[in-house]
Amino acid sequence: IFLHNHHGNPNKTNSRKETALHYVCQERNSQYYTVRQRRCDCLNLILQWRGATLKDGQTEKVDLAAQDE
Repeated sequence: IFLHNHHGNPNKTNSRKETALHYVCQERNSQYYTVRQRRCDCLNLILQWRGATLKDGQTEKVDLAAQDE
């Protein structure tokens, strides 16, 4: 919702330099399909996100190399 409706940016970090991608990957695996499916849906949204057009003409994408503290 925030990525699309509110122009969110999954590359933004918190005080520990964690991104939305960090949070999705940190969660423990659940035995419940619905929880796993929601997690997978969130991951897909993050990976498909496209942001602003950069100076070089490329579109901003999620930073897969982002490192937390």
